[in-house]
Amino acid sequence: MVDDHPNRKVDYLRTGIGCCVLRHTTAGQLWNIIAPRELIDFSYTTDLQGWCIVLCVDHEKEHQSYVRGFNLPAHTRQHHHLSPEPPDGVHPDRPPWDDPQSAVNMAMAGTLINFYTDLRNALKKA
Repeated sequence: MVDDHPNRKVDYLRTGIGCCVLRHTTAGQLWNIIAPRELIDFSYTTDLQGWCIVLCVDHEKEHQSYVRGFNLPAHTRQHHHLSPEPPDGVHPDRPPWDDPQSAVNMAMAGTLINFYTDLRNALKKA
């Protein structure tokens, strides 16, 4: 695997034909109150009817300041051949259920701010 470095965004290891292990790291958010996240993904691509199969795997080595999570690799293209005709459109890299990182970061920051506001109000009442 590529040398371990916390500022690296993506490391990858090709384990065989159609196989790839990816490690994505994200930066800390909101003055590092939200810790950097490390995402480990294994993708396996096959030509079987044009489907792309994606699986998540665990990775034993963890950084102390990171939160472990899993994510669908952004590089994955899913092609579904429903007819013998060639595709008439472009499939996006990002599946429709995969929220943009900026939306996730804003939601996390908003949730954290609401948590501290609710905590402050609860402590005032106590």
